[in-house]
Amino acid sequence: MFERFTLEARQTVVRAQDEARRLHSGRIGTEHLLLSLLRQPTPSAAVLTRHGLTHDAVVEAVVGYVGDGDLDADALTALGIDLDAVRTSVEASFGPGALDRPTGSTASAGHIPFTPARRRCWSSRSGRPSR
Repeated sequence: MFERFTLEARQTVVRAQDEARRLHSGRIGTEHLLLSLLRQPTPSAAVLTRHGLTHDAVVEAVVGYVGDGDLDADALTALGIDLDAVRTSVEASFGPGALDRPTGSTASAGHIPFTPARRRCWSSRSGRPSR
C-alpha cells in the first residue's frame, strides 16, 4: 500500500513512528503523523506553520491531552514512593537495567501499529487522504 504514496507521505509515516516513540505511545495516531509532517522541510509543513501550527505547539497540546507516558517523580515522592529505592530493589532481584526498555522491544525500536483512526486517514484504494 505504501508504494503508491508520494515520497513525502512515506517519510511522514516512517517518521511518525519516531514521534510515537518519543511520546511513549504504543500506537501511531493522527497526532504522530501531524508531528512528523511538521518536522519536514516541505511545502505542506510550511503552510501549516504559516497558520500557526508548529511542532512544539502540537507536542504541548498532545502531552497536555494524553500525557507523555513519563512518571511524575514529584507526585510519587509526595505519596512516599522513592523511585531510587524502587530501582535498587528491582535490580537486586532481577539484575541491573531490569526497568530499562530492551533495545529490541516494539515500543523502543520495532514496528508500532497504527490506531484505527490513523488507518481511516488513507483511502485503501488510492493511498491518498480520504475526504
